[in-house]
Amino acid sequence: MTEKIKSGRGLKKVGVLLLVIGTFGPVLVTCWPHSVLPQINNYILVLLVLVITLPMITVGLRLYWRGRQYAARAVAERVISDSKPDVLYLRAFGTDPSFWVSDWMSGWLTEEEQLREVLQPFGDLVAIGKPGETLPTPGAARLYASDAEWKKVVTGQMQTARLVVIRAGTSGGLLWELKEVVQVVNPKKLLILILKMRKKDYESFRKEADQIFNTTFPKIDELKPSWRRFWWGYGFVRFSPNWSTNFLPLRVPFFRFDYKPFCRLLKYTLRPVFEEYGLEWKPPPVSILMVLMVVYFGGIGVVILLAMLLFVSLNYS
Repeated sequence: MTEKIKSGRGLKKVGVLLLVIGTFGPVLVTCWPHSVLPQINNYILVLLVLVITLPMITVGLRLYWRGRQYAARAVAERVISDSKPDVLYLRAFGTDPSFWVSDWMSGWLTEEEQLREVLQPFGDLVAIGKPGETLPTPGAARLYASDAEWKKVVTGQMQTARLVVIRAGTSGGLLWELKEVVQVVNPKKLLILILKMRKKDYESFRKEADQIFNTTFPKIDELKPSWRRFWWGYGFVRFSPNWSTNFLPLRVPFFRFDYKPFCRLLKYTLRPVFEEYGLEWKPPPVSILMVLMVVYFGGIGVVILLAMLLFVSLNYS
């Protein structure tokens, strides 16, 4: 049992069980004939849906998230201990998702987890952990360092990483990392990820980046995100040997559907980088899990619809 908790498997299984019961349990109850459960009237069914179902789904999601955190910590121990080349991911800590502030529309995996999956052919994704956190956010393997040592750790990781990805931001620590990466990293090994930034924040970042890299980053109106980008915007900035920029917008064929939409966008967008490194590139498969996701959320929709119909029928009966 302890081993299952440490690996997150037990928590994820319980979380999934609660999600299934919370989603489909009320649907089955409302479909039972009154001759089977004559004592349950419509008022009790509405109470069941609103008072029991939603908390059960919330607890299920919370346990599933915590299980993923334990799993991320277990994976990090393996990644950090091996000697394989890694992919360094640098970002402002404020962009890390949490259970309460997470983009569930990105699928069951966080954006960072999907970035890790896409970049796996280059190496394991490694990042600096947020000071004080007890469990890591699912995604990159976390390295932890004190305030006095983190700069040294980052520089060392930059020098040994096969690829460095920096998510655009305006924090003081991130700006230091931008200045440092110019000094120690080959321009061809660097990618700047521009993702879901407000115009004001991006323009502030662009002003700093133009001076640090002695080049010209595209203006936000020049990024031209595709109308098929869903809820994400922008893309990656690549560099030539003389630090001139080349922008790769997030884009994907419209007909490619799966349950990891951000992963799909990243895979198609980064195809030129794969080819430059001589790595095999394959389009992401259409997963059967997407069908299960549709069924799951469709079940939630059915529960809500039944609750609304019962509420209306009670008010007009």
